[in-house]
Amino acid sequence: MVTAIETISDAALCVKIADDDDLRRIYRARHDVYALELAQHQPNSRHELTDALDGHNVYLCVNRGDELAGFVSITAPGGRYSIDKYLSRDQVPLAFDDRLYEVRLLTVLPERRGRVVALLLMFAALQWIESHGGDVVKFAGDALLAIWPVEEQEQGLGEWGVESAEAQPTDGALAAATLRAAQCALAINVRISSLYRLIAGAQLTLRIGVAAGAMATVRIGGVYGRWEFLVSGAPLAAVAAAR
Repeated sequence: MVTAIETISDAALCVKIADDDDLRRIYRARHDVYALELAQHQPNSRHELTDALDGHNVYLCVNRGDELAGFVSITAPGGRYSIDKYLSRDQVPLAFDDRLYEVRLLTVLPERRGRVVALLLMFAALQWIESHGGDVVKFAGDALLAIWPVEEQEQGLGEWGVESAEAQPTDGALAAATLRAAQCALAINVRISSLYRLIAGAQLTLRIGVAAGAMATVRIGGVYGRWEFLVSGAPLAAVAAAR
């Protein structure tokens, strides 16, 4: 198989595209985790767990020597996705086109949990999708949006978040909130970098963006009982540019 992802390895762990030997270990591990540990499936006499997507999806795995540490599955465009078992496609707010990849079954074996395996798997999955022209529309755990609010009259905002000529910011209030946000972001970055000094030959750091200004928070949705908490405003665009 010709791919755009390279094997990533260090002295202990290796991230790679699963070969036949890896797949056999993955199917057994799926049975151990999802049938025996989590009881999401019935155990079977083969001690392996597979599904209809295994014929055309790709598994990326993390090995420690000959021992499987974790794996993740990627389903490419052009066929069925696992989400089709639970929702019709008109219920999913995505375009089912040739850029839509599905990442699923991210699994870390019990003895390797609490370490860097999950991070390596998500990095490899993201690299695989982007190298094949896919779009990453939502990457759970990739970003955190935090807000340091300033009182409405201090921001110059009215009751509904509309700028008011009568209300003016209190001297230093917005600057103080911005400083607290920047201090928090820098402290998080220092803490994260100290957790894992080296992962697959790369230093683990965060990209930080800080901005200040008028923002609105709303709840949108209602279709199929789903709701999303949405934050909007010019500072979000500034944060994206800063990152």
